[in-house]
Amino acid sequence: MEDIAAYAAAVGMRLSVSLYPAGGRLRDARQVQMIDKYLRLIEPGRWLVAVESPVGPPGDLRAFDLLLSHGRLSVAHEFISRLRDAQAQIRPLMLKQRDARVDRLVLVVAATHGNRRAVAEAGSALRESFPLGTKAVLAALRAGRDPGSNGLVFI
Repeated sequence: MEDIAAYAAAVGMRLSVSLYPAGGRLRDARQVQMIDKYLRLIEPGRWLVAVESPVGPPGDLRAFDLLLSHGRLSVAHEFISRLRDAQAQIRPLMLKQRDARVDRLVLVVAATHGNRRAVAEAGSALRESFPLGTKAVLAALRAGRDPGSNGLVFI
């Protein structure tokens, strides 16, 4: 690992390693639960629903957790059970929105004290990217209409 980190540093990169539990439990089980709850909240009868909707051309491994479409309108959703570093987690989402050319992006965050604190700490940077709140987003989607902007929903 030290050698790899040194090689990475030599070309101006930083090594990052992640570990995941092997086998058994679905890693994104919490997200699946959140998506199910969210779909029950918005009653998506007017929307075409796609889970794990690919972004970009074949070979691009990125996907939106949920994509709702109605006519030409597309509303992408990302579900986050634990918001740790808002800036680092939001930047790739905004790039996905740009690259996929979706109209709206809704960030759906588990309604925990820690997540609410993280959103408050992120302040205006997060509010500028996601100006609509839970009530406005849910009301628009239930009515089958464009929320009018990106939004942040706590569930």
